[in-house]
Amino acid sequence: MSSCCNTQDGCSTTGQAEGDKIHDEVKEYYGKKVKSQKDLETKACLMMPSKIPSHVKQALSAVHPEVAARYYGCGLVVPECLEGAHVLDLGSGTGHDCFALAKLVGEKGHVTGIDMTDEQV
Repeated sequence: MSSCCNTQDGCSTTGQAEGDKIHDEVKEYYGKKVKSQKDLETKACLMMPSKIPSHVKQALSAVHPEVAARYYGCGLVVPECLEGAHVLDLGSGTGHDCFALAKLVGEKGHVTGIDMTDEQV
């Protein structure tokens, strides 16, 4: 992980080292340890199916089963009207939410997913 911080600017190398450590731990967790939802160390991020609006359920139903099985997200937040929107999904993992969002933004919209973990992409 690179940084524009240096000790001359008053940014400590200790802070940079801690940031690098967290980055490496997250990458290791999602890249090497978590292979299915059973491997998650918490249930806090599993979505409650009864709270998903029907139009979102319909978009999610088109997600490939292999991608759906490797979904470790903390829920899909969807505004009322996404048609034509441009969406950026940081930490997109296997692209589960990106695929559903692409259905919701339609042909005039755009979705970009970014993930730091090669094993998820």
